Amino acid sequence: GIVMEWASHYGNNGMRMSHLLVYVLLLAGLLVLGGMVWHVGITDLLASFQAVGWWLVPWVLLEMVPVVLHTAGWAACFHKSYQAVAFWCLFVIRLAGSAINQVTPTATIGGEFVKVLLLESTLPRAQATAAVLIDKASFTMAQVVHLAIGTLYLTGCLPLPAAVHLGLGLTFGLIALGAAGFIAAQRYGFLSRCIN
Repeated sequence: GIVMEWASHYGNNGMRMSHLLVYVLLLAGLLVLGGMVWHVGITDLLASFQAVGWWLVPWVLLEMVPVVLHTAGWAACFHKSYQAVAFWCLFVIRLAGSAINQVTPTATIGGEFVKVLLLESTLPRAQATAAVLIDKASFTMAQVVHLAIGTLYLTGCLPLPAAVHLGLGLTFGLIALGAAGFIAAQRYGFLSRCIN
Protein backbone atom coordinates (compact mmCIF):
# COMPACT_ATOMS: atom_id res chain seq x y z
CA GLY A 1 0.00 0.00 0.00
CA ILE A 2 2.62 2.55 1.04
CA VAL A 3 4.91 1.56 -1.84
CA MET A 4 2.12 1.87 -4.39
CA GLU A 5 1.06 5.26 -3.04
CA TRP A 6 4.67 6.42 -3.15
CA ALA A 7 5.09 5.14 -6.71
CA SER A 8 1.83 6.80 -7.75
CA HIS A 9 2.90 10.07 -6.14
CA TYR A 10 6.19 10.14 -8.00
CA GLY A 11 4.55 8.93 -11.21
CA ASN A 12 2.18 11.90 -11.09
CA ASN A 13 5.18 14.22 -10.74
CA GLY A 14 6.69 12.91 -13.95
CA MET A 15 9.19 10.48 -12.48
CA ARG A 16 8.36 6.98 -13.66
CA MET A 17 9.35 3.85 -11.82
CA SER A 18 11.51 2.88 -14.80
CA HIS A 19 13.62 6.02 -14.32
CA LEU A 20 14.01 5.30 -10.63
CA LEU A 21 15.00 1.73 -11.47
CA VAL A 22 17.77 2.96 -13.77
CA TYR A 23 19.33 4.96 -10.94
CA VAL A 24 18.93 2.12 -8.45
CA LEU A 25 20.54 -0.39 -10.82
CA LEU A 26 23.34 2.01 -11.68
CA LEU A 27 24.08 2.57 -7.99
CA ALA A 28 23.93 -1.18 -7.29
CA GLY A 29 26.28 -1.86 -10.20
CA LEU A 30 28.78 0.72 -9.01
CA LEU A 31 28.66 -0.73 -5.49
CA VAL A 32 29.26 -4.26 -6.81
CA LEU A 33 32.12 -3.04 -9.01
CA GLY A 34 33.66 -1.14 -6.11
CA GLY A 35 33.34 -4.17 -3.86
CA MET A 36 35.01 -6.38 -6.46
CA VAL A 37 37.92 -3.96 -6.91
CA TRP A 38 38.32 -3.65 -3.14
CA HIS A 39 38.22 -7.44 -2.64
CA VAL A 40 40.59 -8.34 -5.50
CA GLY A 41 42.86 -5.34 -5.16
CA ILE A 42 43.74 -2.75 -7.75
CA THR A 43 47.29 -4.12 -8.07
CA ASP A 44 46.11 -7.62 -8.98
CA LEU A 45 43.55 -6.22 -11.45
CA LEU A 46 46.19 -4.13 -13.20
CA ALA A 47 48.51 -7.15 -13.34
CA SER A 48 45.72 -9.22 -14.94
CA PHE A 49 45.03 -6.51 -17.53
CA GLN A 50 48.74 -6.27 -18.33
CA ALA A 51 48.96 -10.05 -18.74
CA VAL A 52 46.07 -10.05 -21.21
CA GLY A 53 47.28 -6.93 -22.98
CA TRP A 54 45.54 -5.59 -26.07
CA TRP A 55 43.93 -8.99 -26.66
CA LEU A 56 41.23 -7.80 -24.27
CA VAL A 57 39.84 -5.44 -26.94
CA PRO A 58 39.08 -8.06 -29.66
CA TRP A 59 37.77 -10.43 -26.98
CA VAL A 60 35.28 -7.82 -25.78
CA LEU A 61 34.29 -6.98 -29.36
CA LEU A 62 33.78 -10.68 -30.12
CA GLU A 63 31.56 -11.01 -27.06
CA MET A 64 29.49 -8.06 -28.28
CA VAL A 65 28.66 -9.68 -31.63
CA PRO A 66 25.99 -12.09 -30.32
CA VAL A 67 24.55 -9.31 -28.12
CA VAL A 68 24.18 -7.03 -31.16
CA LEU A 69 22.61 -9.82 -33.24
CA HIS A 70 20.25 -10.77 -30.43
CA THR A 71 19.23 -7.14 -30.03
CA ALA A 72 18.51 -6.95 -33.77
CA GLY A 73 16.29 -10.00 -33.44
CA TRP A 74 14.58 -8.49 -30.41
CA ALA A 75 13.88 -5.29 -32.35
CA ALA A 76 11.83 -7.38 -34.79
CA CYS A 77 9.59 -8.54 -31.89
CA PHE A 78 7.97 -5.14 -31.46
CA HIS A 79 4.63 -4.23 -32.98
CA LYS A 80 4.97 -2.17 -36.16
CA SER A 81 3.57 0.94 -34.50
CA TYR A 82 6.21 0.73 -31.75
CA GLN A 83 9.33 0.02 -33.80
CA ALA A 84 10.60 3.55 -33.25
CA VAL A 85 12.55 2.44 -30.17
CA ALA A 86 16.19 3.26 -30.86
CA PHE A 87 18.48 0.30 -31.42
CA TRP A 88 21.02 1.73 -28.97
CA CYS A 89 18.29 1.97 -26.33
CA LEU A 90 17.33 -1.68 -26.86
CA PHE A 91 21.00 -2.67 -26.73
CA VAL A 92 21.51 -0.98 -23.35
CA ILE A 93 18.26 -2.43 -21.97
CA ARG A 94 19.34 -5.92 -23.07
CA LEU A 95 22.70 -5.49 -21.34
CA ALA A 96 20.96 -4.35 -18.15
CA GLY A 97 18.59 -7.31 -18.19
CA SER A 98 21.38 -9.78 -18.90
CA ALA A 99 23.45 -8.34 -16.06
CA ILE A 100 20.54 -8.83 -13.64
CA ASN A 101 20.08 -12.41 -14.83
CA GLN A 102 23.77 -13.21 -14.37
CA VAL A 103 24.45 -11.64 -10.98
CA THR A 104 21.18 -12.29 -9.14
CA PRO A 105 19.52 -15.62 -8.25
CA THR A 106 16.34 -14.89 -10.21
CA ALA A 107 16.48 -17.85 -12.64
CA THR A 108 16.79 -15.54 -15.71
CA ILE A 109 13.40 -14.00 -14.91
CA GLY A 110 14.51 -10.92 -12.97
CA GLY A 111 16.29 -9.50 -16.00
CA GLU A 112 13.14 -9.83 -18.13
CA PHE A 113 11.15 -7.94 -15.50
CA VAL A 114 13.79 -5.20 -15.55
CA LYS A 115 13.58 -5.00 -19.35
CA VAL A 116 9.82 -4.42 -19.14
CA LEU A 117 10.25 -1.70 -16.53
CA LEU A 118 12.92 0.05 -18.58
CA LEU A 119 10.87 -0.17 -21.77
CA GLU A 120 7.90 1.39 -19.99
CA SER A 121 9.58 4.77 -20.34
CA THR A 122 8.84 4.67 -24.09
CA LEU A 123 6.17 1.98 -24.57
CA PRO A 124 2.87 0.96 -22.98
CA ARG A 125 3.30 -1.85 -20.47
CA ALA A 126 1.36 -4.37 -22.59
CA GLN A 127 3.55 -3.75 -25.64
CA ALA A 128 6.76 -3.85 -23.61
CA THR A 129 5.75 -7.10 -21.93
CA ALA A 130 4.71 -8.67 -25.23
CA ALA A 131 8.05 -7.82 -26.85
CA VAL A 132 10.01 -9.26 -23.91
CA LEU A 133 7.88 -12.43 -23.84
CA ILE A 134 8.23 -12.99 -27.59
CA ASP A 135 12.00 -12.54 -27.32
CA LYS A 136 12.22 -14.91 -24.36
CA ALA A 137 10.06 -17.55 -26.06
CA SER A 138 12.08 -17.33 -29.29
CA PHE A 139 15.37 -17.67 -27.42
CA THR A 140 14.00 -20.61 -25.43
CA MET A 141 12.90 -22.40 -28.60
CA ALA A 142 16.36 -21.85 -30.11
CA GLN A 143 17.89 -23.43 -26.99
CA VAL A 144 15.46 -26.34 -27.23
CA VAL A 145 16.55 -26.94 -30.85
CA HIS A 146 20.23 -26.88 -29.81
CA LEU A 147 19.44 -29.26 -26.97
CA ALA A 148 17.67 -31.61 -29.37
CA ILE A 149 20.64 -31.63 -31.76
CA GLY A 150 23.08 -32.26 -28.91
CA THR A 151 20.89 -35.01 -27.45
CA LEU A 152 20.57 -36.78 -30.80
CA TYR A 153 24.31 -36.54 -31.32
CA LEU A 154 25.12 -37.96 -27.88
CA THR A 155 22.63 -40.80 -28.08
CA GLY A 156 23.77 -41.70 -31.59
CA CYS A 157 27.54 -41.53 -31.07
CA LEU A 158 28.07 -42.70 -27.51
CA PRO A 159 27.40 -46.21 -26.18
CA LEU A 160 24.97 -45.11 -23.48
CA PRO A 161 22.79 -47.48 -21.45
CA ALA A 162 19.11 -47.71 -22.30
CA ALA A 163 18.18 -45.98 -19.04
CA VAL A 164 20.27 -42.95 -20.00
CA HIS A 165 18.61 -42.85 -23.43
CA LEU A 166 15.22 -42.92 -21.75
CA GLY A 167 16.19 -40.24 -19.23
CA LEU A 168 17.51 -37.92 -21.94
CA GLY A 169 14.41 -38.45 -24.04
CA LEU A 170 12.05 -37.75 -21.16
CA THR A 171 14.02 -34.68 -20.09
CA PHE A 172 14.04 -33.24 -23.59
CA GLY A 173 10.34 -34.04 -24.00
CA LEU A 174 9.40 -32.24 -20.80
CA ILE A 175 11.49 -29.19 -21.70
CA ALA A 176 9.96 -29.04 -25.19
CA LEU A 177 6.47 -29.48 -23.74
CA GLY A 178 7.03 -26.65 -21.25
CA ALA A 179 8.36 -24.33 -23.96
CA ALA A 180 5.45 -25.18 -26.27
CA GLY A 181 2.97 -24.60 -23.44
CA PHE A 182 4.49 -21.20 -22.69
CA ILE A 183 4.29 -20.18 -26.34
CA ALA A 184 0.69 -21.42 -26.59
CA ALA A 185 -0.28 -19.48 -23.48
CA GLN A 186 1.29 -16.38 -24.99
CA ARG A 187 -0.22 -16.96 -28.43
CA TYR A 188 -3.80 -17.34 -27.20
CA GLY A 189 -3.68 -14.46 -24.72
CA PHE A 190 -3.70 -16.34 -21.42
CA LEU A 191 -0.78 -14.23 -20.18
CA SER A 192 -2.43 -10.93 -21.07
CA ARG A 193 -4.72 -11.24 -18.05
CA CYS A 194 -1.67 -10.92 -15.79
CA ILE A 195 -0.43 -7.77 -17.52
CA ASN A 196 -3.41 -5.44 -17.36
